[in-house]
Amino acid sequence: MSWPTKAGVFNAGAIKLQSGAVLQDVRLSWKAHGTLSASRDNVVLYPTSYSAQHPDLEWLIGPDKILDPGRWFIVIPDMF
Repeated sequence: MSWPTKAGVFNAGAIKLQSGAVLQDVRLSWKAHGTLSASRDNVVLYPTSYSAQHPDLEWLIGPDKILDPGRWFIVIPDMF
């Protein structure tokens, strides 16, 4: 890849659901492609489908593809 990428994990901790149940130690992994503009107006959030992960969508990312990291800052969250 010839564009900037960054990956990470967001630690949300415990999340209470509408049912009252609590999910403990919730973590959401993600990967970003491209550069966030100074005005922060070039973000594309592209979530994965059920049971998929960010590598499954990377074929869509690249110059002259649907998600061009030279134009967009693409964030792909995985399911937690």
